[in-house]
Amino acid sequence: MEKFLAAYPPTPAVPVADEVLAHYRELLPVPLLSLWQHYGFGEFEGGLLRLIHPDTYRAALETWLGGPKPHYTPIALSAFGDLFYYRRLTDSDEDVCLLDPHHGQISDCAWSLTDFFDAYLLDADVRESVLRQSLFVAARQQLGPLLADEQYCFVPALALGGAETVDFLSKGNAPVHLQLLFQLQG
Repeated sequence: MEKFLAAYPPTPAVPVADEVLAHYRELLPVPLLSLWQHYGFGEFEGGLLRLIHPDTYRAALETWLGGPKPHYTPIALSAFGDLFYYRRLTDSDEDVCLLDPHHGQISDCAWSLTDFFDAYLLDADVRESVLRQSLFVAARQQLGPLLADEQYCFVPALALGGAETVDFLSKGNAPVHLQLLFQLQG
């Protein structure tokens, strides 16, 4: 994870409680739990990406996936509400997927958690096209930084004719916005 931490400097956050770490010890790989332990549920690269408490986003993920998926765990959120989740497929197989709520799409990002952090997120095209880094810089300058569980929202939603420009952005509650976007795309 050293490459990730060099490319996405962390902002200090409150450490994750020992009870939460213990609860997820059987579901998530050690490198992610280590990130939680050292950096908390905090932001990286000024808020471009945020490690999230899975319980806060589980209901939204399950809504999008059509029901409970016990081995799928929300782990990160982009500043624009794109939700990344970890899937333990078997005892030896895993991947990380992206829920793009703006276009109603789900895609695989990487075939391992390590590849997600140390390869996928380091790709310049991913930073620009998936995380929308240039738009993030403009949004942060115009609207200010995000609070915990906030995101920059496209208003109107992209599905309703909004555009990926700073003029079509506001800030809002990320878990609620994920549910609203599902209702819009039904």
